[in-house]
Amino acid sequence: MSNSREERLKKQFVERNQRLQRLREMQARQGIFTSQEVLAEIETIEGELKRLLIELRKLDNSDEIIASINAFSPKERQYKVALHWAADGRKVSLARVDLSETDLRAVDLAGADLRVANLNQAKLDRANLASADLRFADLNGAQLGKANLSEVDLCEADLRNADLSEADLSEADLSEVDLHYANLNKVNLSQADLVEAHLIETNLRGADLRRADFSWANLHGADLSEANLEETDFSGADMSGVNLRGANLRNANLSRTTLSWSNLRGANLYEADLSGSYMYEAEYDRTTLWPEDFIPGEVGAIWVDDE
Repeated sequence: MSNSREERLKKQFVERNQRLQRLREMQARQGIFTSQEVLAEIETIEGELKRLLIELRKLDNSDEIIASINAFSPKERQYKVALHWAADGRKVSLARVDLSETDLRAVDLAGADLRVANLNQAKLDRANLASADLRFADLNGAQLGKANLSEVDLCEADLRNADLSEADLSEADLSEVDLHYANLNKVNLSQADLVEAHLIETNLRGADLRRADFSWANLHGADLSEANLEETDFSGADMSGVNLRGANLRNANLSRTTLSWSNLRGANLYEADLSGSYMYEAEYDRTTLWPEDFIPGEVGAIWVDDE
């Protein structure tokens, strides 16, 4: 009798668990668009499996069965879906997936729906995320070196401490994004939208920021040395303590910008709009180029002799 009961419980458990795995994979694919019917069935089966577990634990040979139940965690299933997303037709939603600390280097996720996704500490170097929807995504500490993020939507995403060195973010939407302490060395942000973005102490050395919009952004303490900022809009931005040594700011809009304590040595500000800007103790030298008839001392800047 006990053997037949054991076999019956095993069969029920395996069948219900297999069904649950299929439903969870469906949920991983559909993300926030998962139907209420699927969610309800998942909840029902989870309850059934808990009841079966209680019965199985009463048996002597239950360890092997229980160990096989969670062969793949929901996170591992979501990772599998993301890894083969392009090959599977690019149709499924990856919204709200948990891909934290996963290895997705060089993966093709161009155009993917990754809203509110957890990509904390994920490895995405050289990944193709062009035109992907990453609004409100968690990319804290993610590695995105040389990744293709052109035309991506990262509005209000968390990119603190992320490495985006040499990544392509041209024409991307990074409005209100958090890039505190991020590494954007030699990144391409040409024509990108960074309105009200947070870039405190962000590394943007040698970056291409031509015609990008940084209006009302916070760049306090950021490093923009040797960056190309031609025709870039910094109107109303906080650029206090910013390193702009050797940067190209020709035709840039710096109206109402705070540049106090910034380093302007060797910067090219020719034909830049500096109306209403504030430069208390900003440092410049003989190699700094100013707009015609502009007197830097009148807005608080100080001349420094490096010789």
